[in-house]
This record gives sequence, structure tokens and C-alpha cells, in this order.
Amino acid sequence: MPNKAHSHSSSFGVSSRPTNTTVAVLTLLPLISLCLFVSLTARPVQAQTFKVIHSFTGGGDGTIPNGALIMDNAGNIFGTTVLGGAFGNGNAYKMSYKNGQWALAPLWGFGSGADGSWPSSGLIIGPKGVLYGQTNEGGGPAGGGTVYSLTSPSEVPPRVTWPWTEAVLHSFTGGLDGDSPAGGVILDSAGNVYGTAQAGGSHNFGVVYQLTPAAGGWTENILYSFGVGIMPETGLVLDGAGNLYGTTSTGANGCGVVYELSPSGGSQWTAQVLHTFQSETDGCWPLGNLMFDARGNLYGTTEDEGPYGENGAGTVYELTPSNGSWIFTVLYAFPAGILPPNIGPSGGVIMDQSGSLYGTTCQQGPWGAGTVYKVSPSLSGWTLTGLHEFTGFGDGSCPGGDLLMDADGNLYGTSQGGQYGVGVLWEITP
Repeated sequence: MPNKAHSHSSSFGVSSRPTNTTVAVLTLLPLISLCLFVSLTARPVQAQTFKVIHSFTGGGDGTIPNGALIMDNAGNIFGTTVLGGAFGNGNAYKMSYKNGQWALAPLWGFGSGADGSWPSSGLIIGPKGVLYGQTNEGGGPAGGGTVYSLTSPSEVPPRVTWPWTEAVLHSFTGGLDGDSPAGGVILDSAGNVYGTAQAGGSHNFGVVYQLTPAAGGWTENILYSFGVGIMPETGLVLDGAGNLYGTTSTGANGCGVVYELSPSGGSQWTAQVLHTFQSETDGCWPLGNLMFDARGNLYGTTEDEGPYGENGAGTVYELTPSNGSWIFTVLYAFPAGILPPNIGPSGGVIMDQSGSLYGTTCQQGPWGAGTVYKVSPSLSGWTLTGLHEFTGFGDGSCPGGDLLMDADGNLYGTSQGGQYGVGVLWEITP
């Protein structure tokens, strides 16, 4: 986690889009005592059905699920674990619903060799059902991590004995090409892969990269190298014009920024800051991925601080494009949790058809073990509803990664802890 010491250095320079910050004022009763706090946080929990659909054992199924989940058209869920699996260095898995219950099948167990290790971000589904992801370490001699694909048996030669086949698209050297990729990858319509790395690049503070398929292989292009004191820890989102958006958890005044990268001809890309976080007004450390709605508005979260000051536990925010600028608004601010440090949102948000946002917190709730929440627009502002409060026992604790919602409105996510202490995968049905 970044240090709270503020840094004023930034390689982005002055944004060409002035940012008008309009922080929504939330009127809440002060927390008078711990008991009152528990009452206030427990009261809005809705009648939902929470169910653990898999408790990880730390063996072949994996250890510590992490990153966003993804679902295919058949209703199968795909995800990764940081450790465990066949060789102890992480696992990619598929959850299938059969005969009234969910069953986990490992797809690929990561070793410590060329295939990479520690897949610390989730997967995405590309054409023909091919999965793409990143490992934080392993790969080539430098061990700087990999970008990989996983192909199902129906798309590979019959002689392959492993259920799925892994191909490494790029092994990071730890130099100008990047080091320790994080936040997951995305695909554009041409089949190019985009992502971020936390280190490496011109100043060793990370890069935004593009991988382009070419002659049976892949070519890496560095779109941007971050300057001193600025580090990307989240993935990217892509708009219809081909612009990329992401966040850094450090830089500027030490609390991070929201940035945009725009193609400017040839292989050149132009970076600009859309918003710089000010800690005690709008939040600090945006660690969850961004998302777009149908109108082109961006939504995200910060993990710490906000309108409650140093005791705040983060925010849910919106960035709205307006006449070449972006208007920043705090939609909801989290108060201090039960246990220090005051950590709030532990991933980004997703949106349902009514415009409500869903996410998780790491240390909110009456047991300080995290929550699943919904933030909904109303005439008086945005209102938070608790969907589940983790106890730290069989249901786990500190849920992380972006949530998954299916067509029926069921929510899926992962948390740490659980029956065997190494993580669970859960479902919430409305």
C-alpha cells in the first residue's frame, strides 16, 4: 500500500482539460459511539441470499482468489488465484453450474518458469473463447511477469494432454518494456491487448503497453512510461474513439490521478490528467478499475480518506465529460470502519440497468470484515444499501476485485479467509 506521505512530482504536467471538482455534500449523523456505528452500518442491509459456492482448499483449486471474475455465454465463471494450483504458483479456473450446484475445474496451474507465476489479476474472454490474463512474476530470465492466453481443448491439437493450453504473449524483462504487470488486460476490436505494469519503463515507475498480433507472434509497443513517483496499479478501460483511461495510486499530491491516453498519430500517444485526488475532499488511492456507462461517464472508487477527512474510508466517484472538460463528483463517502486502518472500497464498481452501482469494501461493516454494497441514485443524492456484511468466518473477509453480475441480477465475487482460510467464491441472489 502506498505511503501517505504526499509527493508533488508528476510527469503528466498541467492537464489541458481543466477539472472542475464538485464534491457532493453528504449529510450523515456523526458516529457517537461504536455501538451507534454498528447500528447505522447494519440497518440498511437488504434481504439478499448469500451463498458460498466454493471454498478454496489451498491445493489444486488454488489459494487466495484475486482479480475480477468473468462469465461466458454459457454461464461459466472464470477466475484466478494468486497461489496454489498444480505447481503452487497460481491457478486459472472455471466454475460450472451442473445438477443444481457449482463445480470448480482447474484450467492451468502456473509454475515458476516460462508460463509465469502469481496471476494477480483476473481474466478476459476474447474471440473463440480464448482467455487472456497477466502474471505478476515469472516468465523469462528476468522474472518480470507475463501476458498469457489460455485456449480450450476444442481449439488445440488433440495431442495436448493438459485440459487447456497456455501461450505466453510477452515476457517482461524489467527494463523499458515494463515489470510486474497489474490490473488485468483488455482487448480492442482489432485484437490488440492493452495493460499496465507497475514498474519498468523509462523511469522504472511503470508503463502502459499494447501487444499487437504479428506473424504468428506478438509485438509490444510502449504507449506511455510513467514519471518518478507515479505508479499504475489498475487496469485500463477503452472508449469508442480508442482512448484509454486508468488511474495511478500515487503521484501528484500522493493520492493518485485519473488519466487519459489518446492516440495522436503513428505510434504516438498523448497523456493528460482528468482529475488529481486531494485526499480529504475526494478520496485517496484509486485502486479499483474504472468503468463507463452508456453516456460516457466514468465511475471509480478510492480506498481511503474523502469528505470524512483522515478518518474517511474512501469514496465512490463519477467523472462526467462536459465541453472538453471533466466534472468530478463524489457520489458516496464511506465513514471510518471498525478496525484501523480505515480501508473502504476494495475494487471498482459495476452498474445495473437502473444505474445503481455495486462494489465491495475491505474493512467496513459491524465485524470489520468487509461488505458488499449498492449505491443508488435518488432525488436527494446517492444512497448506500448493504447487501452482505462479512463475518470473517465461513463467508470470508475483505472481498476484493470487481464484482460480476449475470443476466438475472445475481452477483458473484471472492473474498479472503473462509472455511480453509485461503479464500471463497460466493453468490448473492436478489
